[in-house]
Amino acid sequence: MVVSILMRIMKQPLIVGYILSGIIIGPYALNLLHSGEVLELFSKIGITILLFIVGLNLSPNVIKEVGKVSLLTGLGQVIFTSVIGFIISLLLGIDFIAAIFVAIALTFSSTIIILKLLSDKGDLNKLYGKIAVGFLLVQDIVATLILLVTTSFASSEGGNVAFEAAFTLGKGLLDSGSHFCQ
Repeated sequence: MVVSILMRIMKQPLIVGYILSGIIIGPYALNLLHSGEVLELFSKIGITILLFIVGLNLSPNVIKEVGKVSLLTGLGQVIFTSVIGFIISLLLGIDFIAAIFVAIALTFSSTIIILKLLSDKGDLNKLYGKIAVGFLLVQDIVATLILLVTTSFASSEGGNVAFEAAFTLGKGLLDSGSHFCQ
């Protein structure tokens, strides 16, 4: 509670206070939580609550309103950041494959954190908030596709990557469909 009040006084988002509270009570500061299982449980509960709060404010209609702008800026950001990240990684002496993974990792931001910040500020319904949500959703879709391809590439062992990607996508769709039917 003290950290929350400090965040309000300092006009910082509450999510920063949540993270700071976790650091303070965790093993790196006051060491109030000794059990890894308890710490893991608290983190899962926190993520669940955060996803729930964000989900209440997330509307797919945002894509209809700002879809073209979000698509262009989202893809542009992913391409620009990955190319620059790849070049910098190579200049730092990182090998080719590792540089690809570093470049991919640099392109994605945390959708949940940004949505929570926009929600806390009450800016989800403003134009820039809607564009940001659309932009983040485009990033998440691209991230899903990249994970699909890299997983398929790793599991193909020199085989047909396209077949493995299609198989993995189909399996994922069937799995998610079975969860919705339950």
